[in-house]
Amino acid sequence: MGESEINREEMLKAVLKIMNPEHYLLGNWKKFIEPKDSDPEYVKFLKNLDNKLHYKTVESMTTNISGTTTYSLSDNYTSEKISKEEMEKLVQTLNEGINQNKLIFYPTRYTFTFPGIVYSVRLIEGYYPLAQISEHEVLKFKEQQLPDGYNFETLSEIFLSKENMEMLKLFEKDLEDKHRLTFSLEHINDKKFYEEY
Repeated sequence: MGESEINREEMLKAVLKIMNPEHYLLGNWKKFIEPKDSDPEYVKFLKNLDNKLHYKTVESMTTNISGTTTYSLSDNYTSEKISKEEMEKLVQTLNEGINQNKLIFYPTRYTFTFPGIVYSVRLIEGYYPLAQISEHEVLKFKEQQLPDGYNFETLSEIFLSKENMEMLKLFEKDLEDKHRLTFSLEHINDKKFYEEY
């Protein structure tokens, strides 16, 4: 692809972002979360599970002072639950991905104003010191979507593992920026942080 083609593509993205921000935001997320042939099998598994449990919509808010409308992605969850077999495979996938520095796993509050536990998995892209976490979660689900026998305490064995905590510390600032007061490394194992107003 020539330089002029790249510039044209970037210009079209910028125009779309201004003219149709809802389509732009949702399109970027859908492009990320749809399984691709080139994805490793563990990424396809996580994305397919996310498609079963979670989806995003676009919310708009107009400020009274300036009258400017801003748009953001909002998380929504289906009534589906993770099956026992899916959970066993998820635990194995998380442990292997975390040990290989390919995945990062952590809890967050449902939103800043509403309590509830949500679990997020992001991809780690590249290698230290140039590694980055994916812009979007590759899997996101609520506590209520867990199968019987799994809860905050059982999953804490994964997100408190030495390897995962090292990555959480490395990406702490980035995660705080992405989650707007719903993620706290300081309170990562404090269930009250997620469940209380």
